[in-house]
Amino acid sequence: MSEELENSVREKLKAETWTRAGIEGFTADNLNELSADIERTHQEGAEDVIMAICDEQLQKTKDSVSALYIKGMLNLLEQGSVSKELVSIIDIFENNHRKTIAEEICNKILDKYDDNLFALRKKAKYYEGEEDKKAQYWELCKKIVQLDFGEADLAKKLAK
Repeated sequence: MSEELENSVREKLKAETWTRAGIEGFTADNLNELSADIERTHQEGAEDVIMAICDEQLQKTKDSVSALYIKGMLNLLEQGSVSKELVSIIDIFENNHRKTIAEEICNKILDKYDDNLFALRKKAKYYEGEEDKKAQYWELCKKIVQLDFGEADLAKKLAK
């Protein structure tokens, strides 16, 4: 594993702590930078080291958006399912009225696993009631029903 990658992740987490640039200052560009680090981590097989760095950060700052995102996405790549870290970070952004960032995280999840029900349901929730996203909403609903036959209410809504 490259020491450069480890230092890069540590510096990003440290910068977030010192500048208190958490939720308010977090942008899609930050998300893309972290996603690049995650890809590199995965390519280099450095998941354990980077996860340990994130765990260390989360012990100090439990709401570190960078650490939650990195750890959550690494868990997703490793296990194929959404972890508590991704649920937490999406909840944090939703609670702070940063729906566009939460939606972007869902998009990142769906880039890896296009049949992830958690991300599909969240995106459908964001699009519900938005006139300009109506077609996308119904496409998401259709996909959810195809993946989860237990969604009887949604299937009925689609049929109407």
